[in-house]
This record gives sequence, C-alpha cells and structure tokens, in this order.
Amino acid sequence: RDTKSAVTRDENLSWEQFNEAAPRMIIAMKQHEWPKDRVDMHVQFWSALQNHRWRHSFDTLKQRALLLYQSQQRRLWHLTAGGPFGWTIAELNHELILEAREEIF
Repeated sequence: RDTKSAVTRDENLSWEQFNEAAPRMIIAMKQHEWPKDRVDMHVQFWSALQNHRWRHSFDTLKQRALLLYQSQQRRLWHLTAGGPFGWTIAELNHELILEAREEIF
C-alpha cells in the first residue's frame, strides 16, 4: 500500500467511506489493546450515527452534518481523554448536531 496516499479528513468522508473506516478503526483499537469501555463507546457512537434519522434523509446537508459532528466530537474526545474533562461520546448531542448542520449551511 502506498504510504504517501492522501488522507481524507473525517468530515470529508462519504458515508460509504465512513462505513468502511469505522469497523477498521474498531479492529485497530482492539489490536492496540484499547480499554474495552473506550472501544464500546466508539461502537455505540458510530452505531448511533448510523441509526440517526438524518443518516437516510434526502437532505444531503443533514447527512454531511452527522459526519461533521462525528469528526468534531471524536477529535474533542481524543484531546480530553484521560484528563479531568473527558466525557463519553456514546450518546449523541442533538444540539451539537444542529450546530454542525448550521456550520455546513
């Protein structure tokens, strides 16, 4: 595999790419011995996004908003993980999803 290939930022992934990336991330987390609760949290987070009503909306802005929200929340979680301000991303924050949509719009 070409290690110089371009990396696509999370918010720029298509849903098809996201559907391929999420399971691969879970496998990588397990291979690198992430704590089970953190792996489970990501599984819950990504499953909730897949099952969100906007995921299958005809409005592509709503679909893109979910991917932007995912990118933002996962990045923030990584920045705060292990610190005093860490939190779970397993439950979706609908207000922040609406903000992500407004950011795209």
